[in-house]
Amino acid sequence: MNFFKKLKEAWGPGIWGWLGLVVAPAVIFVIGGLLVGLGNVLVFSLAFLGSLFVALIQLFKFSSLKSEARFYSQYFKNVISNLNDGVIFYDSDFKITIFNETAERLFNLKSDEVLGQRVGPERLTEKKYSFLTRVIFPSLAPSVVERSVLGVFPQVVDLSFEEPKLELRVTTNKLTDEAGRTVGFIKIVRDRTEEISLARDETDFVTVAAHQLRTPLTAVKWTFENLSSDDSL
Repeated sequence: MNFFKKLKEAWGPGIWGWLGLVVAPAVIFVIGGLLVGLGNVLVFSLAFLGSLFVALIQLFKFSSLKSEARFYSQYFKNVISNLNDGVIFYDSDFKITIFNETAERLFNLKSDEVLGQRVGPERLTEKKYSFLTRVIFPSLAPSVVERSVLGVFPQVVDLSFEEPKLELRVTTNKLTDEAGRTVGFIKIVRDRTEEISLARDETDFVTVAAHQLRTPLTAVKWTFENLSSDDSL
């Protein structure tokens, strides 16, 4: 956020401000020459050059900040692109602005098919966007387990799907501007299908093992009970 403040300060008052820095001294130069004679032209020339010098410094600062902004923008995109979790940004109108490679694999959609698209509840009936719509609007998913306090961000939910067979943990956080107004949302989508499958396999193994151990122990107990009740022994 401080970076963008610096950018705003470097740009100054905008395009009209830059024109003012250059045009105003030129006007003063002309009027001054006419009013006080050529003797003071040098003074106004220096004033003009001084203002022009300041304008050039500001332009240089702005150019440097633009380069820095491009660098951080590319760095941010690379980080988002290489995350193992799906990342989806969308604005307050539910228009998608970022859709990383993991999200492409999860939803079987290319970013070109999604970026700029408004994904509202009405897209549920479209086969292509149905799965994505259910994740953006978790209440539309077939199975939802709330993992956070309702209405408090970040929101965390576990979603289960049969077609495709997926177990997802979706974390949603809102993005606000300096005035605190909501400008968009970010969703982090983690595929927990393999994790859940392994946990179920482990539970099933423990259950079966306990049953197998209990069966011979029951037989041994039955044998000892019979022996103890046999008067001939």
